[in-house]
Amino acid sequence: MDSMVSTAPSAWLAMENALDRLTRDFTILTVLVLILVVVSLLSWFRTGVLDLGFLLALAVLIALRDIGAFCRGAMERMRQLSQMV
Repeated sequence: MDSMVSTAPSAWLAMENALDRLTRDFTILTVLVLILVVVSLLSWFRTGVLDLGFLLALAVLIALRDIGAFCRGAMERMRQLSQMV
């Protein structure tokens, strides 16, 4: 029983660090995709042709929105669980 108690804080810390890294990576990826959307829109206005990259970037943004919601929810659950323990 003592070993479980002593490893629990390190497991919590590892999970919090992983979620923090995921949130940071998510933010960086979102910024890069937004840059792609802006560049694609500027290209569309200039040439009048909508390329596939723009549509793919929009699909990625929709997926990233779901990942962002997951990150926020997971961090909130971790905080609630850490207060209970």
